[in-house]
Order: sequence, then structure tokens, then C-alpha cells
Amino acid sequence: MIVALGDIVVDVVVTLREELQRGSDVSGDIELLPGGSAANFASWAVHLGARTTFIGKVGDDFLGRFLLEDLSRCGVCSRVVVSKRHKTGRILVVVDPTGERSMVVGRGASLALEPEEVDHEAVARARLLHLTGYSFFSDTTRWAARRAMAVARDNGVWISFDPSSFHPIRDFGPRQLLEEMRGVAFLFPNLEEGRVLTGETEPEAVVERLSGYARTVILKLGAGGCIVRGPGGTVRIPGREVRVVDTTGAGDAFAAAFIVKFLETRDERLAGEFAVSVSARVVQYVGARPRRGG
Repeated sequence: MIVALGDIVVDVVVTLREELQRGSDVSGDIELLPGGSAANFASWAVHLGARTTFIGKVGDDFLGRFLLEDLSRCGVCSRVVVSKRHKTGRILVVVDPTGERSMVVGRGASLALEPEEVDHEAVARARLLHLTGYSFFSDTTRWAARRAMAVARDNGVWISFDPSSFHPIRDFGPRQLLEEMRGVAFLFPNLEEGRVLTGETEPEAVVERLSGYARTVILKLGAGGCIVRGPGGTVRIPGREVRVVDTTGAGDAFAAAFIVKFLETRDERLAGEFAVSVSARVVQYVGARPRRGG
């Protein structure tokens, strides 16, 4: 079993057909979709064949119920706390005409998960615990994530970690986040996150610096594929040429695909190739979750 702990939010996705014009109107599409990096990971892991439990927190409101119903439809085992004191998190995702996305975040209940609300038995029984940097950017959830990591380590459970986003990493402190993630089995930064964490510019140098913090570093390079550095050496896997519609959730799908394939095969090259193919799939439509029947 895989356990993912962290953020679950509603994405308000605005897909622009033209560039924004300040103070005026432009045309686009607006959708309300399930999101949150850790919840996206869990949904993709189930979609790809892994039994998966998600631990997080939503508000006692219609958006929280919407997210819980979606997890159930996806087949994710929910260990989600429903809070009467916090609103369900929501994120405005603006996708420009090139497919690149920018976000305005209000994480709400996702930032309020407390250590005693974590299902420690589920973590202890897991093969792997997946965490994201977002859980460490809040004082409350940081302690919940630290506790989950301690339970995982005490029970020989592998840990994977996605640093999440370069801007909050800068605000939190790259050195502090590196110390939080030290010793994880799998580390999934993208290039911008890797640069902020290490101060290096070139992908190979970023991987070299980060290799001291994780058993395996998987540097996501977007259309350029990825670099995987683990016990068996370093391999660079090329990307796929596809029409990019929306990059939201591509990194979450990538990480889930890598973990599912690695747990199945114990082959990091195969896992990297599979992750590249799955993330190339998700960027071709709007939204971060698997398409129904696709």
C-alpha cells in the first residue's frame, strides 16, 4: 500500500484563449476541479494500479464534500479529517495560451492537519509514504508530516518527497527544507525547485548536490524528460513531444507513475520512462487528475 499525506484543494481553473489585459476582459474557460499535489498523487497511484490511502483535511462545506466524493470515485482510501473550523482549500489556476500555469493559493484546511489526526497505523503498514513540500510550509502540518515520517522510518517504510514549488521554498528557506527531507528514498524536484534548493544552475550539478539527501534523485525537466540518479548510476530519459494544454498536476502524475512502476519492477530506468509517458499524457488536457476511462 502507498500512503500520501498532504494537501487536498479545489482548483478553480481558468484557461485563457488570449493574454490577460489588465482592467479589461478576455475570453477563456473556467472549471471547478479536484486538486492538491498530494491528493493528485494518490489519485494517479490508484489509477495506475496501486492500493493507496490519502491523509489530509477539508472543511465541513460543499467543496469538502465534492473532494471526498471524488476520492471515493477514484478508488482512493480516504483518511481525510473534516474540520468545522476551517474552509476547504481552494486555488485559482490560470493557464496561459502556451499551457503554462500560475496559481493563487488559499490552502485553508490543508494547512491545519495536526499530528494526532494522522492515521499512524496506515503509515506503519505502508510500503511507501509520499509527502510534498506544501506540508512543511505551515507550522501545524509540518509537525503532522514530521510525525508521519518518524512512524515511516520506525517501520522501515520508504519515503518519497516532492518539494512542490520554488517560490514557497524560497520563503521557507532552502536549507531548512533540505534538512526536512534528508534521508528520503525518492526526491522529485523540477529544475526550478532544484536550482533554488542547491544554488546550482545546470541539471547535472543540481542532481549531484541533491544526491546527498536522498537514495534516488529524479529531476523533472518538463518537455526535456528527466534525470534519474540512484544506486545503479545516472540515466537521462528524453521527453515526449506532445501538444501542451495544461501543465497542472504533471509533476504529481510523474511521481506517482515512477513510484508505482518502481515498486513493481525495482528498475529505476523503467520507472523513469513510465513516469515521462504518464506526465506527457496529463499535460494534453485541462486538470490534474486522471481522466475517467483514460
